[in-house]
Amino acid sequence: MELYIGGYAQGKLDYVLSRHPSCLVFEDLDGLKSAAGKTGVKVLNHFHLIVKKMLSEGFKTEETESEIMQALSCVSDLAIICNEIGNGIVPLDKDERLYRELTGRLMVKLAQKADKVVRISCGIPQTLK
Repeated sequence: MELYIGGYAQGKLDYVLSRHPSCLVFEDLDGLKSAAGKTGVKVLNHFHLIVKKMLSEGFKTEETESEIMQALSCVSDLAIICNEIGNGIVPLDKDERLYRELTGRLMVKLAQKADKVVRISCGIPQTLK
């Protein structure tokens, strides 16, 4: 697994597409799960929005984490792209804090499992792992 992180509009997807030109790009878990048996690199874009959507649909924190980790474990040749959302002012809204905290915890788990972790800033990759 490869993990790509960085701020909003920093060129993460463009960088991944330059490395894997014939990849399949997904923006939800259902689409990703349907590609589990296919060959080639599968890219899960906007990971942070998937977490936010699940929480807004009423999934509890533990359910969201379990569902996501299970879906990701079924897919080989996976690249995950996620915005960095934990910097800056802590939101007053409890749900926003929960979303940022859960996304951060998931990113820690994914980074530990990943073979490669790259931070993209201004389109420039910085390999962290």
